Amino acid sequence: MSTFSLTNESFLIIHSSSSVHPITWTAKAMSGSLSASLSDESVDVSQPVSGILEVQVRDLKSGTAPYDLQLPRAVHARKFPAITATLSALSPVGGEQFVADGSLSFHGTELAVEASIRVQVSDGKVRLSGELETDLRHFGFEPPRVLGLAVHPEVRVAFAAVGAPASS
Repeated sequence: MSTFSLTNESFLIIHSSSSVHPITWTAKAMSGSLSASLSDESVDVSQPVSGILEVQVRDLKSGTAPYDLQLPRAVHARKFPAITATLSALSPVGGEQFVADGSLSFHGTELAVEASIRVQVSDGKVRLSGELETDLRHFGFEPPRVLGLAVHPEVRVAFAAVGAPASS
């Protein structure tokens, strides 16, 4: 079993929309780790696999200053400062494709999730990438109006989590 720490190659993108236009939030600062055994340049799913990825709400940026100022207030970031994803199992689909089972925590609510992801192993690093669509109302969060725009509750979350062997 090896432990991998997230590198600065990791990122999270949240694609949302409003009554007027799409809004994209990006976080390039993430923390987390993956515990897995590797075999033949892949993850050995016959062994336990687990991981955690955490993004601080304050690190999500849209590139539009008014939206960036409003987001922490809108999602109550003082009370719920982080979005956390946990990985509890991987099931192979074929090649680099897997189904990931785990959970997603947002706004004080944790929900079980399942997502199709791609797992690549090269140069001693493990890269997990994929997308997940969700409705923020499932987390007990009703998106507010931001600067007069109605923000829609359905979002698409894309991520790449790149792990390098953790230092001993």
